[in-house]
Amino acid sequence: RADDIRYFSLGVRRRPRVLLIADSRNDAFYFQAALEASDGGPGRKPFHDCTWLATSRSRRVNLNSYDVVCLINCQRPDAELWDSLHDWVIEGGSLFTVAGGKQVLVRERWSVDQCEDLLPAFLLFPDRFDERPETLQFSTVHPITQAFEYDRESKAEFLGLPMRRYWKVLTAPDSRVVMTYTGTQENAAIIERQVGKGRSLMLTTALDYVPDEAEQWNTLPVNVSSFLIFTE
Repeated sequence: RADDIRYFSLGVRRRPRVLLIADSRNDAFYFQAALEASDGGPGRKPFHDCTWLATSRSRRVNLNSYDVVCLINCQRPDAELWDSLHDWVIEGGSLFTVAGGKQVLVRERWSVDQCEDLLPAFLLFPDRFDERPETLQFSTVHPITQAFEYDRESKAEFLGLPMRRYWKVLTAPDSRVVMTYTGTQENAAIIERQVGKGRSLMLTTALDYVPDEAEQWNTLPVNVSSFLIFTE
């Protein structure tokens, strides 16, 4: 019959637009490489549309052009940048901050008034697991941890990576800890906070790689299983 017609429609989701703010391109190299990975097919576009911007130029950018902003171990972000990030997240943006890298950030620049209502945690001091490296463990059900739900091999590999250095933090009362480091203190590794219509996520260790173990924070950036975390 003429009216026996069925049809369906498909929605095409555009690639998330990600702004990577770092003091130098090297600070964002591994993270950007993970985000720009594709499924390997010929002519395939990266999963994310990434733009790198030096911290010194970040006051000139229109954050509304991006879905996600990643602040990667910026040593001295100024109050104007924090103001812009705060207003943008409240309106629905997603912020990811990384508090670790070759150059130790200036804590006072991450402790201004604007950070109190924006970041999931207050930075106290950088620390090291002296006796032996610790590893990561999941603290709650979250899209990040669920990335490993059907890949036990990658999960075991990821949770076995050695963590050597991290920032000791004080979490905000309305934040939740997604991952911790193993050990009796269970220090926070990944923390999330809802801020207005948006969210703010913090990683308390580094996303750059140093071959020398004495200076190394971890081996996250050069481990394939870490990509599952990065792309979430």
